[in-house]
Amino acid sequence: GKVISEIMIWTDDKLILYLDIFLTGCHLILPIRWILLWPVEVVAILLYVGVALGLGSHNTLSEIGMNALLMSLLTLCAAWGKRALEIHERTAFTALAAERTLRYEAEHKLSQLTRDQVKRPEEEVASIPATAYTDDLFEFG
Repeated sequence: GKVISEIMIWTDDKLILYLDIFLTGCHLILPIRWILLWPVEVVAILLYVGVALGLGSHNTLSEIGMNALLMSLLTLCAAWGKRALEIHERTAFTALAAERTLRYEAEHKLSQLTRDQVKRPEEEVASIPATAYTDDLFEFG
């Protein structure tokens, strides 16, 4: 019998894909600020260029340059998205903090009222339908 061996050709495309998966994972999964990721982004792009030029590539020099440019654009988009998400999270946190502050102030003012100022349940008067905006709904006759 004849043994047929399968030859796997390593292309730049696989390296770029692996680096992009790594960068995208870093941007989506790691709970760190976007500014801390720029060294990882630069290293990933330089790693591709260094491997392609240093170890050799099946691609031409112009293809390597185009791949590096496209990888840079993907990285820029991921960084931009991470920054936009961070801005959204900070805005949401600010709104939540403002709401909690208002709630605390209202609860504090309410706690400062004396017992005489607070209506007791037995002193409350039942609402009369004619005084409510829904009085038309409850008119019979």
